[in-house]
Amino acid sequence: MEREQNIFAIIKTMEFLEIAYMNGKVPGEKYDAEWRSLFHQFQTCTNVIQNFEGIDSFIQRMNL
Repeated sequence: MEREQNIFAIIKTMEFLEIAYMNGKVPGEKYDAEWRSLFHQFQTCTNVIQNFEGIDSFIQRMNL
């Protein structure tokens, strides 16, 4: 379950990053670098989970 918790945390962090960027609190270069880092972490986590069914299924299962 720890890996799923990591994915959940990454998704929520990306969501807050998007909001901060849209509100002008994070400049484009910083947003880009942070987003790429988070996406890389997300890919790493999903590759480790056996039988990961995809982001849509995960979001639905976790009620995001």
